[in-house]
Amino acid sequence: MSRLSPSQVQTELSRAQDAYRRGDAAAAIRQIDLILRSNPDSVGAYLGKGMVLVQQGRHSDALNEFLRALKYDGANVEALTWAAMACLNLRRSEEAESIARRLTEIQPYNDRAHFLLANALCLQDRLDEALIPIDR
Repeated sequence: MSRLSPSQVQTELSRAQDAYRRGDAAAAIRQIDLILRSNPDSVGAYLGKGMVLVQQGRHSDALNEFLRALKYDGANVEALTWAAMACLNLRRSEEAESIARRLTEIQPYNDRAHFLLANALCLQDRLDEALIPIDR
């Protein structure tokens, strides 16, 4: 299968999004899988697939997709955020902490990143660390 151009990837992701909005998550995932066959490094496709999986309650599968996205773009804020949230949903607090710390390093003023980190620390009974004031 030949590689899709960035505009073709966006077109196909839009089709997947349309399928999802129609309530056909399976078709959305099939559409995204087609993108990934030709563009296995498409961060947007991994994110899209992960988001569909989250909506289906398949947090472990979704986390795998977010981690695949991070393999190609380790500083992707959206992938880091979704990965941390998936880890929290799975009660994988140490992994959530690690990912959230990466996110706070990339975006130190991102309130959501600090919220994710605090939640990961709370799950580990490290409330004292979670309540440390942030110097802004």
